[in-house]
This record gives sequence, structure tokens and C-alpha cells, in this order.
Amino acid sequence: SSFIAMGDPVDREALKRAATLYLPTGAFYMLPERLGCEVGSLSVGEARPAMRTSVWLDDQGRVTGYEHRRVTIRVGERLNYEQADQLLAQGEGATAQALRLLDEVARARAEVRRSRGALFISRREWKLQVRDQGESIQAIPLDPNSPSRALVAEMMILTGSLAARDASERGVPIIYRTQPPPTDPLPEVAPGHPAAFALLRRHLHPASLSLSPDQHWGLGLEAYTQVTSPLRRYADLVAQRQLGAVIAGEPPPYNAQELLRVLAAAEATEKEAKRMEAAVKERWGLEYVRRLDQKEALAAMVLGEHPAGGYQAQLQCCGAVGILQDDRRHEPGMELEVDIKTVRPDKGTLRLLPSA
Repeated sequence: SSFIAMGDPVDREALKRAATLYLPTGAFYMLPERLGCEVGSLSVGEARPAMRTSVWLDDQGRVTGYEHRRVTIRVGERLNYEQADQLLAQGEGATAQALRLLDEVARARAEVRRSRGALFISRREWKLQVRDQGESIQAIPLDPNSPSRALVAEMMILTGSLAARDASERGVPIIYRTQPPPTDPLPEVAPGHPAAFALLRRHLHPASLSLSPDQHWGLGLEAYTQVTSPLRRYADLVAQRQLGAVIAGEPPPYNAQELLRVLAAAEATEKEAKRMEAAVKERWGLEYVRRLDQKEALAAMVLGEHPAGGYQAQLQCCGAVGILQDDRRHEPGMELEVDIKTVRPDKGTLRLLPSA
């Protein structure tokens, strides 16, 4: 088979530097470099073992059938998100046509989930590239409305939902990701509001891991598991091993009792990985701010009030969040120009003042 893989090409030197400097390369790899970047990497033209999810949909994007199979794939073309967006917008040829068909499918699937109450929140994000042992820092804004990113997200969500359904129907022990609905009604936030994520986040229950299938409210799904990233999430690897064994007519390698131990380790590791990733991003984001020409005013967006007084504000040059000291009333989503009062990357603090 010939497949198209989308994502950032692996920068091996960046991965090596990340091991010592904890640089924000975009992902934390749990496997040795030879496995994660060579044997398991989707290199163009190389045969790779995979678990394939085939899905049949009706005209409204509803699932009418599916199957999981263990296969060998050979990537025919590799694209990053920017290249895929260009092909979707104005590309010609077979690859562009295939992407446009997938884009239609992704949009239909999004509408199915929306009709089931799924929550869609777009937020501004930045990718920090740190090079030359920290000598160079580049802040790259990511388009929250990128068609290719939405396409990939919908395909991953669809695959996870079908893997959860398959495991549940077969009685295969697996780690599910669940989220209950909010306890109280959510505040009304206009679609596309720039601070929607900050406004709604505090009202949502966090997702949790479970051995029993249950709804994932935010995704609009009856059951969901993560299975598409076995190179960087151990729980995904376990899920693929469970389903792959059953597909091959073998007993699953983990019983429910063994999965409980995996579940406990996975939850603890996931929390620590998120904490580390957030700390790394904050550290280098503030270092980026420290190196800016502080004579120039910076654009910032108000996220909300800070518990200790003032407001949380996000710099639009890199995504760093600081405390804005201002007695005037500001609403979330409001944009204004600010000056840097103090920035301490080593302390994780950034204080801002409204620009004169």
C-alpha cells in the first residue's frame, strides 16, 4: 500500500540536544533513537509494520463499518502541515485530490461529533524552536484553523473511537480515556472567541483514564482510547498490542489486573510529562522574551483575572503568559500593547505594564 504521512520531519540532532537541555522539540520520545527515529519511523519508501483502521462512512460521515488489520505499509510521500495546506488550497495531482477527499471526510466527521455535543475550541499556539545549545530561539505561530491539522485530528479521533468500540465489543482489556460532562452549564462564549479556551477550561472536568468504556464528553464520543502514537505514548503502544494480538488470533498480552498497573504508571507519567512540557515551554518562552528589544511595546491578549490581582495576559509574539498590572477593567480576549516590567526565566515570572 502507498500512504501519505503528515508531520514535522525528525531532527535527530535536536532530539539529542533535547536529552540534555530539555528543548521543546514538539514531542517527548520514550523509545531509543534507533527505534523511534529509524525502525519505527515512517520513512518514505521503507516497509513498516502498522495497524490499519479501514472505515466505511455514509454521506453524512456516520460509520457504517470498520475493521482493524495488521499490515505492512510503505509511505509514498511525506508532507509537513504547511505543504499539506498548500496542496489543499491550490494543489493539483493525485495527492491534492486525496487530501481534499480526506478533508471532506474530516469535516463530515466533525459535524457528526458536533451534533453529539462535542466541544470545539480553537486557541492560539506557538512552536518554540531552540537551536545551537540555546543560542537561537525562534517562536513560530501555529494556525489554529489549519485544514491539515484539523484533518489529522479528526482521523486520530475517529481511529481512537473505533479502537475503543472494537475493544469493548471483543471484551479486550484496554485503557480508555473518559471525560464526564460539566457539572454546571458552560458560560456562553461566541464561536471563535480568542480567549475561549481560557474562559471554558476552568468549567470542564479533566479527562481521566479508565479500564471501563465511558463517554468522552468533550469529543462527543461514547467511548475513546488513544492508539495512534505508540512511539511517544506508552498507553497507545499497550492498546495496539492488545488489539493487534486479538486480530492475529492470539490472547491479549495484558489481563485486566496487569493493565491496572499499566494504568497507574501511565497516569503518573502523563501528568509528569505534561508538567515537564509546560515547564520547558514556559522557560524558553520567557527566555525568548528576555532577549527581545524591550524598548518596543508588545501586543498581548487578556486571558482573564489573576487570583493575586491584575490580569493574565499572553504575548502574541511567542505565547508567553505573564501578569498584567493595570487598575483598568479588561475583558478576556481584549488585545492591547504592553511593556515588560520584569522577566525572570529562571523563576518563571513575567510582569507586564500597559504601554504608555
